[in-house]
Amino acid sequence: MCNSSDPFGLCPDPKDPHCTDLPLVDELSDRKILQYSASIASGGTLGKIMANVISFFIGEDPSPAPVSAGGPKPSPNFETPTNPAQPVPTTLPEGHTVRVGEPTQQYPNGYWRQYNAQGQPVNPATGKPPSNVTTPQFQSQTHVPLPPPSNP
Repeated sequence: MCNSSDPFGLCPDPKDPHCTDLPLVDELSDRKILQYSASIASGGTLGKIMANVISFFIGEDPSPAPVSAGGPKPSPNFETPTNPAQPVPTTLPEGHTVRVGEPTQQYPNGYWRQYNAQGQPVNPATGKPPSNVTTPQFQSQTHVPLPPPSNP
C-alpha cells in the first residue's frame, strides 16, 4: 500500500517526525519526478541532456505542481541551515539516497536531503544523523539549500 506522505518509500517509518516533509504524490508532476531522477542518477551534463530528452518526449508541464493555498507555511522553529547552499551531489556513499525538496519561503531555490542506507537523514558534512539535538537543529543540519539557478 502506498503511503501518500512517502510515495517513494524513502522513509522507513512514516510516523517519524523527520520524514514528514516528503513531497506528496500529487505535489510533484511525473515530469519533475523523471527530471529529478535523471539528473540525480546521471548528474552533470548527461543528467541535463536526459532531463531535456524527457521534456521533449513528455512535453512541457501544463500545470505546475500545486501548492497549498498561500504556499507552504514556514516553520515557526526554523533555524538557518548549517550547510552552505550547494547543488545536489552526483556521487553518494553506497546505500545513500537524496531527496530534492520544492522551493519554500525558507528555501526559495529548494533544498536537498541525504539519507543513509537505513533511511535516516544525515548531515552531509559528516555522513551521520545528528544526535543530541532539537528537531529544529536536526532539520538545520540535514536540509541543504539549493543554490540560485545559474544563467547560461
